[in-house]
Amino acid sequence: MNNFKIGIDARFLLRPLRGMPLYVLRLCQNLPALARNYQFIYFINKGFEHNDTPENYLPRIKEIETQHPNVTFVNFDDDAEIKWEQIILPRLLKEYKVDLLHMPGNRICFFPGVPIVVTLHDVMEYKFLLNQKYPLSWHKNGSIRMLLHHLRKRLYASVTYKWGFARAEKIISVSNYSANDIVKTLKIDSNKISTIHHGVDSDYLIDFSLPLDERQFTLMLGGDSFQKNPEAAIACWAEVPPEIRQKYPLKIIGFCGSDSSPIMQAVKKYNLENLVQINGWVSQEEMVEAFKKAAVFLFPSRYEGFGFPLIQAMACGTPVISTNRSSIPEVLGPVGFQFDPDDHAGMAAGIGRVLSDPALWAEQSASGAQRAGSFTWENSAQAHLDVYSRILGQSSD
Repeated sequence: MNNFKIGIDARFLLRPLRGMPLYVLRLCQNLPALARNYQFIYFINKGFEHNDTPENYLPRIKEIETQHPNVTFVNFDDDAEIKWEQIILPRLLKEYKVDLLHMPGNRICFFPGVPIVVTLHDVMEYKFLLNQKYPLSWHKNGSIRMLLHHLRKRLYASVTYKWGFARAEKIISVSNYSANDIVKTLKIDSNKISTIHHGVDSDYLIDFSLPLDERQFTLMLGGDSFQKNPEAAIACWAEVPPEIRQKYPLKIIGFCGSDSSPIMQAVKKYNLENLVQINGWVSQEEMVEAFKKAAVFLFPSRYEGFGFPLIQAMACGTPVISTNRSSIPEVLGPVGFQFDPDDHAGMAAGIGRVLSDPALWAEQSASGAQRAGSFTWENSAQAHLDVYSRILGQSSD
């Protein structure tokens, strides 16, 4: 096989490791190990204001460089995201003679000069961000600059979704649900889309999970957006039997909102201030520990492109209470309890049922761990390589 150069937009390697950054990291770690005959050029931007701290992201870069001699990192600092994607990146692709570019973070370079693969995780940005209203009253607060910033972002996102993604040689989707949503929403030919599931980190895959009598709390993540549906989780918790709430109190981690956020408002509405523990951002190690010690995971999301926390919970043998929407049934399969996102009483009953029946809990714990084991990063990376190879094979004829 030819010694092709594969360019990866690896900027997410420098972000806090959740969602897309975690996916990009695992991809960048596994691709060069599986395809040593390829040269990989990882393009990054250390000058972006939303990066993680250097002490966190530099070890990731160093580890990849040390372990994989077929990887080269190329950094170009610029705080203007649009300029980096549409002006700087094409120049770098030409300079480093890249044969194929993969942009794995819901963005596309409009004129890369080479075949391009895009990972489009979902169309939530298109559906929700572009429909938001930015009131002209912001002018009164001296925030016209912020208003223009949001309008520019909306315009760029609109062009990206309505026109840009159709230019990709191939679109990788992270679930069949997302693939169908992309086809329906963006009118893109389904033959252009390949579904490749994420993997689960080995940190979550454990040989022995704690039994129910050693679990400590009910776990929820602190996502505060409409699609994460946090109000339903709090409303559900208010209907859980008091003895269950006392034995397995609700613990929320990763919360970054304020007192006016939907989570805090719902906690006050249902008088649960003293019955819910709310924690801020946690490290990867703390996240893993929380999943291992949780008796049940509450995840009432309305919309997920994939849903990393689902396989993370299952890998730790933690039963899942979730919904029957978007990609969630696809990821959970026959595991977990699935309800309508607004069925607070049903979710509460599900929590009560699984936490009061040790045999049912053990069955859900075991079946979840088995299900999670089918999601591996090595299989995911190999499927990406298969996409690259098909494109390069066609282009080299």
